[in-house]
Amino acid sequence: MLPDELEEELKRRRALEPIEKVFCPSYEREKYQHGKIPVIKNISSLGPINTKNALEYITKNTNDGLLFSKDGEKISVEDKYNEWKKDFSLLENSKEALHLVFIINEKKNAKNFEVLEKSVFDTLRENFFEYDYIYVLHKTQEKPHAHVILNKRNIYTKKKIHLNNNDFEAFFGKLRSDFADNLNFYNKDFNYKSYYNDFEI
Repeated sequence: MLPDELEEELKRRRALEPIEKVFCPSYEREKYQHGKIPVIKNISSLGPINTKNALEYITKNTNDGLLFSKDGEKISVEDKYNEWKKDFSLLENSKEALHLVFIINEKKNAKNFEVLEKSVFDTLRENFFEYDYIYVLHKTQEKPHAHVILNKRNIYTKKKIHLNNNDFEAFFGKLRSDFADNLNFYNKDFNYKSYYNDFEI
């Protein structure tokens, strides 16, 4: 893609209208104060080899050993890693991916796993449309959760996400906020807190 075409594509994507959602009223002050907080854990920042190891690890507890790509289609570990490694740095200490886990404090049942999958899918799309990532649902542990491996290189510019200590709070605050909103949208009985917001409780 030529530089001018790249710039136009980025402008087009950034100008896309968000999907309109009518959220469950978790923002009502009384309900909000007693809401649950969704958990997003930053497991590690990964080098090239550890990225492949992480991809293999998170598929161990799946039925088919496959990953979900950013478009929701299934893909093998080998195919995804071979696609990513073309842009990975050869430097020994280079960090090329982030391993995140999205967790909800709910019972393990088909409905809650469906809500989790849709919420993770939307949260990733809203925050990382310029990046590639995969995700996998884990159903064996106590709480429903999803593992996410995010390729830190921008699809278009090839520049990596760099977070300093001051960036982390805002970065994960917005992720949790969007995750909470999506959970409340897909299950009206949920009441998750979204504490990265514009008003005080």
